[in-house]
Amino acid sequence: MYSARDVETKLVERQAISMRPTFRILRTLSAKLLALICAMLITLGCATVRGPRVPRVFKIDKTKDTEVLDEVKNYRDGKCLNDKTRDCPPGRKERDTIVYDLKMIIDRNYEDYAHAFERLQNTAIFLGETSGASLTAVATLVGATQTKDILTTASTLAQSTSVSAQKNYYQKQTSYAILNVMDSDRANKWSKIYDNLATLDVDKYPLSAALSDLVDYRRAGTAFQALTSIQQAAGAVKETAGAAVEKTNDKLKAK
Repeated sequence: MYSARDVETKLVERQAISMRPTFRILRTLSAKLLALICAMLITLGCATVRGPRVPRVFKIDKTKDTEVLDEVKNYRDGKCLNDKTRDCPPGRKERDTIVYDLKMIIDRNYEDYAHAFERLQNTAIFLGETSGASLTAVATLVGATQTKDILTTASTLAQSTSVSAQKNYYQKQTSYAILNVMDSDRANKWSKIYDNLATLDVDKYPLSAALSDLVDYRRAGTAFQALTSIQQAAGAVKETAGAAVEKTNDKLKAK
């Protein structure tokens, strides 16, 4: 006669035997899944995160750069943007087309700049020099030499941001903070340009003024300008805090 304990033990043993094929299948599937994951990691890389591919229509190349400069020349000469043989008065539509085309080039160059900035794990210093057009040159856009300086500024805007690397300068976390500041500054600059395009005609917001603003928009997408913004923000916070302390001191003196 089997005791109740013996019967229970036999049932457990039989159940374990019946589950062995299932365990084998699970182990096989787990091994295959692990192998698949490892293969994916080897192929894609553990530390690389990529977004969706940029649509072909938004790809910027040297041809697009040349097309924009041709548009600016035609606008200056009173010709149609895409046909220099036809007369077209420089109007609001033409101005907006040039501004948006240049913005597309600036944005794509900035994406390349920001992507490289973020991916360097040892961090880097990106000089991100301001555009070749100095503030003095930009100021002349509304002066007598407007036609020449418009072309100079447009050519500068179509160029990539200057970049040079020096290892171990920024910590990676700092680079993320700088990227956030650059994104924020660029958004603020563009919002003002967009408002002017939407509300002002060419007599109040000529192409020369728009190009000048685009220079500032492009400059906002540099680490140098981001650091300047951070310093200015820190100074403002310090000033506000100092004023608050003085106010508290005045209250204490009044008691």
